[in-house]
Amino acid sequence: MDDISDASLVDTASLPVGRRSLYIAYLAKIWWKFDEVKARLYLDRAGKQLLDGISSAEKNELNEQLSDFPNTFRVISGLDAKFAQRILKELEKTFLDTATGKAEPNAKLADIYTAVGLEVVVFNPRFALDIGKESLKFGFALSLPQLVIDLNLQNSDYAEELFNVALAAASKSSLYGSDTMLFNLSRFIAESNKGKSFSPILQRKALTAFIGKLEFAVSTRDTNPRACSISYYGPFLVGRVGEYLPELLSRFRELLLVCTANLHPDYRERTAANIENVPNTVDELLKSAREAKSPDMKINRYREVFLQLLEAKKYEQMISLLDGFDGDAYKEISPIGWDNWRVSAASGAAIAAFEVGDIPSSFRFVNDVPKRLRPFVRKRAVLNKKIGEDEETYIEHLNEMQKELDSIEIPSHDAARLYLDLAEFYLKTTPTESQLMFRNAIKHINKADNDNPDLLPEKDWAPMEDYVSLSADLLEADDMAIFSSMKDISSRHSRLRLSLGLLESSLKKLDESKKQLDALKSKQKKK
Repeated sequence: MDDISDASLVDTASLPVGRRSLYIAYLAKIWWKFDEVKARLYLDRAGKQLLDGISSAEKNELNEQLSDFPNTFRVISGLDAKFAQRILKELEKTFLDTATGKAEPNAKLADIYTAVGLEVVVFNPRFALDIGKESLKFGFALSLPQLVIDLNLQNSDYAEELFNVALAAASKSSLYGSDTMLFNLSRFIAESNKGKSFSPILQRKALTAFIGKLEFAVSTRDTNPRACSISYYGPFLVGRVGEYLPELLSRFRELLLVCTANLHPDYRERTAANIENVPNTVDELLKSAREAKSPDMKINRYREVFLQLLEAKKYEQMISLLDGFDGDAYKEISPIGWDNWRVSAASGAAIAAFEVGDIPSSFRFVNDVPKRLRPFVRKRAVLNKKIGEDEETYIEHLNEMQKELDSIEIPSHDAARLYLDLAEFYLKTTPTESQLMFRNAIKHINKADNDNPDLLPEKDWAPMEDYVSLSADLLEADDMAIFSSMKDISSRHSRLRLSLGLLESSLKKLDESKKQLDALKSKQKKK
């Protein structure tokens, strides 16, 4: 394990300082339960790298330096909240105007502060309140309403204080994110209370503030049409205004209709349509989708149709729509969306058929999908518990998935992840195949990295993942072959993403083995 850890640390040296700090912090997190002394060394190093990177950056480079810092802070504060507080104090100095002593707006820094608050809220709600309020000096973090909700579970007075401060700041501000903050405060405190409700007084207060800002937008729309962008969120609150402020509902609708005319044409149609009559049933939504003129409206309505059918497990009706004229209309404006819904419908139908014993239909639902999408459907199918327990069906899906990947042209970033999945799936039945699949994954990882020099998420082989979980059983099957393949990875960043996943699972497995051995020794002593 030390070898993997040391090699990972070496690989961090080639990364930008913000990302380097993140991965060193992950090394601390992975080792924390198994060797706190080693973990503490990594943690201190991550914090130093973090601050050195900011202090040495030019003014125009700060935002780039901060891109990975919210995640880094989540890791650091989860391990040592006091250490995170010290880093934040140093960090804040960089963003204070030395002449006025006031903070400069910085959305990423607001996110960082709120992320730390979310990490510590359970065991230090007072600090979570303070840091939530501090975040507002830099802007409006999307996760701040969630911090209000989590605070409410610990201390309702603290939650109300943060709510009031955030509401007042968003009501008066024209900064980016202030309208979203007002909307989310109105919506979250009603929908996401986690079993502990907020008072009707606060709910009315949030809605009143939203309507007040909408009034201001209408009054200034001629000189400041951008202010009317708040009306985009309005239709989602119509029902809530009717419940808590029925006396203002008519005026609210009137304001929304006036302001909607200033929205971008792509959003104007859907927003206006939702103010009065929002379609609810599949038939109503389909009719609205077919009649819609703007792409935004059409995509939204079809998405609601497919979501309702998916939740109701009406997979065959969903497939019929996707493969018909409605599907063609949706695919024309959202081809990736069509692929995702088609995979969801086919995998849902295949699993449902298998669970009732109709195996021929189960495979038919898979084979009716365009060939380029079948590996994605099979992946979801084999993750199903019942299919996973049927060895014959499980192996057939894996073998067909391998043949399809070998014979079709799919983007390298998709192929890389699917081969990694196959490497893990085969561990259950044919470990020797796992090594071959892992080698294939490495080839496609290298190709995906070469094809994505700008690190775009849509072309990433593991989007939204800092590192990729891998089973320690891969090393047990043939550690030399796996390490040999890892050395062939061209990008140190990609090698890190796999190395940390293997390190984490291997340490956990080693710890479990030690516990089992200790239990066995204890049992033998008692005899």
